[in-house]
Amino acid sequence: MIRFYTIVSALYVGICFCAPLRAEVPNLPLDSDRCAIGYALTGHAMAGCDAPSIGTQITRSLQNSETGYFVNFDFASEILSHDAIEHLTRLSKLLTGPLSDLCVKLVGHTDTRGSNSYNQVLSEKRAERVWMFMVGPGLMQSGRIIAEGRGETEPLKRILGSDPKNRRVEILAKKTAIGTCH
Repeated sequence: MIRFYTIVSALYVGICFCAPLRAEVPNLPLDSDRCAIGYALTGHAMAGCDAPSIGTQITRSLQNSETGYFVNFDFASEILSHDAIEHLTRLSKLLTGPLSDLCVKLVGHTDTRGSNSYNQVLSEKRAERVWMFMVGPGLMQSGRIIAEGRGETEPLKRILGSDPKNRRVEILAKKTAIGTCH
């Protein structure tokens, strides 16, 4: 499993997720519609949508120009809830339709409960679980999406490391200049 993340991460760096700090990752409700999802991934309203008010009260600053949001997980779990599955289905439809020019990076995180090594593995499993769902039958092409885990190393701003809100997978997107993610 570690080899998979290393190889995919190396491929993904070629897309240049490497601009200066200037974005934040909001907590987007799982029942968000296509307009809110599209806005969270692109930073602007899609055709036929008004710019929604997506909450930015809980965020993590990014170190590049990616845009996105995150979904949360239960304690010590990488299992997707029913609501998360419905949300990821809506997301996948957007990424195979009007947002098909985006590359996606999934970044798993944990709270600080448990050992560093356990949390690193759990964060990788969370990101991989979302990846596996999103590249399922009829969904995204696997070459447009990568997954990685960062353990407990990047807690949300103004949130204690042990807070359950840190149990998340960030869904980050970047438009490619050449139309491919390799």
